[in-house]
Amino acid sequence: MPLNPFGGKDLVKMNPGTDPTVLSHPAGPTDPDVSVLSLRDAKTKRPLALYANYSLHYVGGQTSGGVSADYFGEFARVMPSRLRAGEEFVAMMTNGTSGDINNIPFGSVRPPREPFEQMRLVAAKAADAAWHAERKMDPYRGDVRLSMNQRELTLTTRRPTKEQLDRAKEVLAEKDDKKLPPLARAYAGRAVALASGGEKLKAVLQVVRIGDIAICAIPFEVFVEIGLDLKKRSPFSRTIVVGLANGYNGYLPTPEQHKLGGYETWLGTNRVQEDASVLITNELLDMLAQIAKNK
Repeated sequence: MPLNPFGGKDLVKMNPGTDPTVLSHPAGPTDPDVSVLSLRDAKTKRPLALYANYSLHYVGGQTSGGVSADYFGEFARVMPSRLRAGEEFVAMMTNGTSGDINNIPFGSVRPPREPFEQMRLVAAKAADAAWHAERKMDPYRGDVRLSMNQRELTLTTRRPTKEQLDRAKEVLAEKDDKKLPPLARAYAGRAVALASGGEKLKAVLQVVRIGDIAICAIPFEVFVEIGLDLKKRSPFSRTIVVGLANGYNGYLPTPEQHKLGGYETWLGTNRVQEDASVLITNELLDMLAQIAKNK
């Protein structure tokens, strides 16, 4: 295990490569579900819109200097063909809880891909899953209850200790990068910035009810364990958890992951108190319980 930017050693590593001789096991689970909401015209039954959610990090593989909507955009492009929908049809996909879920087959070697190819492959599989789900949705309902709840949760921002700040200043003063761990200079700058930044952060949380389905929106790059926990404890039969919603406030690991370390927990990658995921989960569960009472 290489040294992290702060000169310590983590117990886990993000994107460790695919060499099976240095890999032990994944640090957490995955969420394989593609969640789907479908909207049809009440009279003609023609498809009007489809919303999907999937817990997978962006795929990458675009050309140098290019801009891409990633597999989310490709999903929206191909979905009308799956449903033989008209020009008025709208398809969309949101990012689920994918803070620790990447599209790399660790432990094996994948053949090289051309630019955008892997995005197309992922989008096609997600679109196929959405198509299979949509076929099972009859009968459609026209009497679903709609409601929403929004709250602003105040969290404490992480601050470097005196020792961390002193080290950060030493790193920034060092002129020879070869004497420093990888990324040390970048994270030293982040530590200094956090030391002089605000002590509180306000995160906008939302829950939306659509019949017996609920959607939770969290403005962080959320770990999949958090999404799975919310789905399990939600009072609704189906719950969709959206990460990177209404803003971006860094990664949101669990307290257990903080103990293991890794890129997502580093000071500067993660900006809020280490139990923030617990506070956010409890707040969302309370919000879900509140809108569940609206019969």
